[in-house]
Amino acid sequence: MTTTTAAKADLLRSLHVPGEPLIVTNVWDAVTARIVAGAPGVRALATASHAVSFARGVADGEGLTVDQALETAHIVTSAVDLPVSVDFERGYAADLAGLEANIARLVDAGAAGLNIEDSTGPNAGELRPLDEAADRVAAVRHSSAAAGVPLVINARVDALVRGASFDDAVARANAYLGAGADVVFVLGLGTEELVSAPSPRSTARCRWSRTRRRCRSGASPTSGSRASASAPASSGSPSPTCRRRPPSSPRSATTPPNWGLSTEPFRTAAARA
Repeated sequence: MTTTTAAKADLLRSLHVPGEPLIVTNVWDAVTARIVAGAPGVRALATASHAVSFARGVADGEGLTVDQALETAHIVTSAVDLPVSVDFERGYAADLAGLEANIARLVDAGAAGLNIEDSTGPNAGELRPLDEAADRVAAVRHSSAAAGVPLVINARVDALVRGASFDDAVARANAYLGAGADVVFVLGLGTEELVSAPSPRSTARCRWSRTRRRCRSGASPTSGSRASASAPASSGSPSPTCRRRPPSSPRSATTPPNWGLSTEPFRTAAARA
């Protein structure tokens, strides 16, 4: 049975449940997609720009053209009947109109979700101004809504790896959630202390990478593929990273955000706490 893209997006969103780890392995073509999809228990896939780029012999960091990125997205999503989150780097467009057009094409390619970055160059180059980056998240949400597919937007925060403060990362994360992101991905969140700093009472989606000590979603390690799971770290394993849900009340720019998906489940969980 073929599932509609909108239904896949809803499914991908529903799979992010605190306490029930979602394991997502990166793929980069039809072969890897089908092999991973055939493994027991796999419920979703993600592409990785690093793996996709290297498979084409170009550098990561939008060495791909938008046509190449979309072609790979279509190949992967067409190969399986699982939700696929696409690492769409910086959106392959400098302006909002171009970004919205590319998101519409990404929906047509079958993506259920995407990664979008807030930096302007390869290797987490210069950060976009906060308002501009938030506007781009809002543009992704607007375009996907217009296309009739509620893409699961994973907004990447590059502030920490650019030497900015934790408060700046928090402000950016909250701004992106407010602009329509479902999830935030804080690159460089490398210690358990940073992960646990926001709010010990909040409902968290903790995701750890077997190869990198950072908050990852749908991005590849140097090898081009990895699995991540929302599970607490054990002795000898990488430290966890967390996605926490949006707050049920306004927060200041210096208040750590509740990383994550929908607001309503967080309110329910908080009420029970």
